[in-house]
Amino acid sequence: MLLILWMLRTKIHIYSVILLESVLLCAIAYNLLKTTRRSAGIRILNDINYKLHVSSSSLSSSLSSASNIINSVTLYVKDINKSISFYSGGIGLQQVHRDGSNDDAAFCLLDDSLIKLKQITLLDAVDVGDSLVGIGVVRSNAVDIMDASEMNGGSVHTILDNYAYAASLIPDEDEMKQYPVKYGRVADPDGYLVEIVEPLKAPSPTGTMFTTAKVILNVEDLDESIEFYTDILGMTLYRKRANINGIPKEASFIAYVGYSSESDGAHLELVYNYACEKLNHGSAAKHDNQLEITVSNFSSVVETLREKSIEYLTNSDGSIVVEDPNKYKVLVSPSRS
Repeated sequence: MLLILWMLRTKIHIYSVILLESVLLCAIAYNLLKTTRRSAGIRILNDINYKLHVSSSSLSSSLSSASNIINSVTLYVKDINKSISFYSGGIGLQQVHRDGSNDDAAFCLLDDSLIKLKQITLLDAVDVGDSLVGIGVVRSNAVDIMDASEMNGGSVHTILDNYAYAASLIPDEDEMKQYPVKYGRVADPDGYLVEIVEPLKAPSPTGTMFTTAKVILNVEDLDESIEFYTDILGMTLYRKRANINGIPKEASFIAYVGYSSESDGAHLELVYNYACEKLNHGSAAKHDNQLEITVSNFSSVVETLREKSIEYLTNSDGSIVVEDPNKYKVLVSPSRS
């Protein structure tokens, strides 16, 4: 009898622990949803908003798929030569520019999209901050790139392994689904991260979900950031998901926006981490633009900024510089085609 009672107490204890863990996970998920989906309300409204974003953005994209481009992202570095060694010898990107007098260089991230490296003065220490995370690429030889990155001044941040993406909130998917993915992350000599994803052997049921290149940005308000990049700059919202059901579990929300499609062209990955209130832009806050884009509907972008009373700076060549809701400086230029 004592043995039976002991076994019952043990089972009750185990169930209590499992129940407590489930309650804690639910609480985190609820707060994430409450924080970042204030304007959405319910999943049906999210799906409607997604369709509206796609239809409005596809109109400008259909004018010329090459006219709307995420041109570049700028990384401020301490030693330009070490950075060049990492991105060329480690990641395998093609160097397309080098200006020794100005200590800057550029690498081809994808087609017309570049990574620009700018060396800051020797008297100024590099502060990566916690805003611009880095970039992401898809490579079939991910293992070799991880090894080469370490040999060229990088360090492993996340080991290359099998993980899983959670189902999307937009478009609406079964919340219990998970999509397998294999990736690893390496830090460059200054601390910026490069995510290296191995392509799937079979297509995802909902599309690729693995574009060929991306720029990863932390944001303070995900919905406000989505609105800026879609409604003002004309990008398309591809998908939005919570990472609470992914592997590994993370208290964050992610949205993907861009000008082409989810499986073609460079895009932005906007990441909201739970309880984030203010981002530190580090060295970038003292320097020039972090993002550069080209749009075909330039006059419409300017008019929208005026209507929404968003301040911007006009350059001598006609381009403008505007800060997004997270204080990222974005250079917007009209398409020349």
